[in-house]
Amino acid sequence: MFPVGMAIGHESIKSCTASAVGNARGTRDRVAFAGEIVSDFHAMSDEPAPLSYAEFERVDIRVGRVIEVADFPEARKPAYKLRIDFGPAIGIKKSSAQATKYYSKPDLVNRLVVAVVNFSPKQIGPYMSEVLTLGVPDGEGGVVLLTPERDVPIGGRMF
Repeated sequence: MFPVGMAIGHESIKSCTASAVGNARGTRDRVAFAGEIVSDFHAMSDEPAPLSYAEFERVDIRVGRVIEVADFPEARKPAYKLRIDFGPAIGIKKSSAQATKYYSKPDLVNRLVVAVVNFSPKQIGPYMSEVLTLGVPDGEGGVVLLTPERDVPIGGRMF
């Protein structure tokens, strides 16, 4: 994964999309069987590969506001299904986040979050995740979401 920390959108928190990163590392995507709940995310390396500034600029990380939160009982680890508003240019996108340790559903509604918005959609069990919500580990496996420290307009791009 390009940013430092943990990718927590989609179904896994200790990794990032296999299609975007796993294949770049020469690993193969996992094949799922009907009805099987899977995560083909790969753990992030302690030593990420060097990245040029031009490559980093291709990662579109935006601020969005969570507008809806639902339980995700089909996930392997406790998680939520999120709907996040990124403003008129990007619109409302779906994501999932294993952020249940520190956040209740009401805590997440109207919260600003940071997400990668230009990865291809990712099927996570029965749920199609469209953006990768970002967070960092708390040291015990819990997730702390990355959020702006002040109220900022939704859709703002990280630079």
